[in-house]
Amino acid sequence: MGAALSLCLVFLATLPFASQAKNAGSTPLQAFTSAGSSAQPYCGALAFEFVGNATLVTLGDWTLLNQTVFNSCAGNADVVMFAVWKIASGQTVDVETAGAFMLANETLSVYVPVYNIAPGTYTIFLFGILAANNVPVSLAKEVQVTLA
Repeated sequence: MGAALSLCLVFLATLPFASQAKNAGSTPLQAFTSAGSSAQPYCGALAFEFVGNATLVTLGDWTLLNQTVFNSCAGNADVVMFAVWKIASGQTVDVETAGAFMLANETLSVYVPVYNIAPGTYTIFLFGILAANNVPVSLAKEVQVTLA
């Protein structure tokens, strides 16, 4: 938990720069492998591409933020998606995460829990990292959400 929080804080420090990009693009990028490693290939910074807009969905008692993503990496990847919730003043009020195993060139819906967040309007920054080595695999996508 501490390492994930530290990584999140490091990434958040760069968020104003990364949030300038509204869309990670649609051109698949080539993956690269670490030299001399037999581990799965890891991907460049834009291998995790957002498809369409995030939507709020309800499954049973849970409210979730659903975002479709495309894995343009040449290999399979365990990905963690972060959702950083901010109010109008820019203050971070919550950080939620969801994990997904994605096959190469797979399009998948990722569901991030919306847990214990007060009603209001939020700007959410979504971004993904590889679980294996904490390498960012996307730019941040900005999403506006209003909770009733």
